[in-house]
Amino acid sequence: MKEDAEKKARAALVIEAVSTKEAVEASEEDVEKEMEKIAEQYKMELDKVKMTYGGQNVEYLKDSIVSRKTIDLLVEKAKLV
Repeated sequence: MKEDAEKKARAALVIEAVSTKEAVEASEEDVEKEMEKIAEQYKMELDKVKMTYGGQNVEYLKDSIVSRKTIDLLVEKAKLV
């Protein structure tokens, strides 16, 4: 269990370092699209999703988007090698 936690922590640090170095960001358009996906997935009105992810929760959503975009970037670069 400790090894799993260490692996997850290392992976998170690598993703954070790569996203910083590569200047990966979550645009407002990315956030809007993600909220639309969430609304569709949970069959909620978009306004309710926006209320749920308002304030600090939007930062969590942005972090999630940046992580996903960074992983996609790493996978893409790995395919080129």
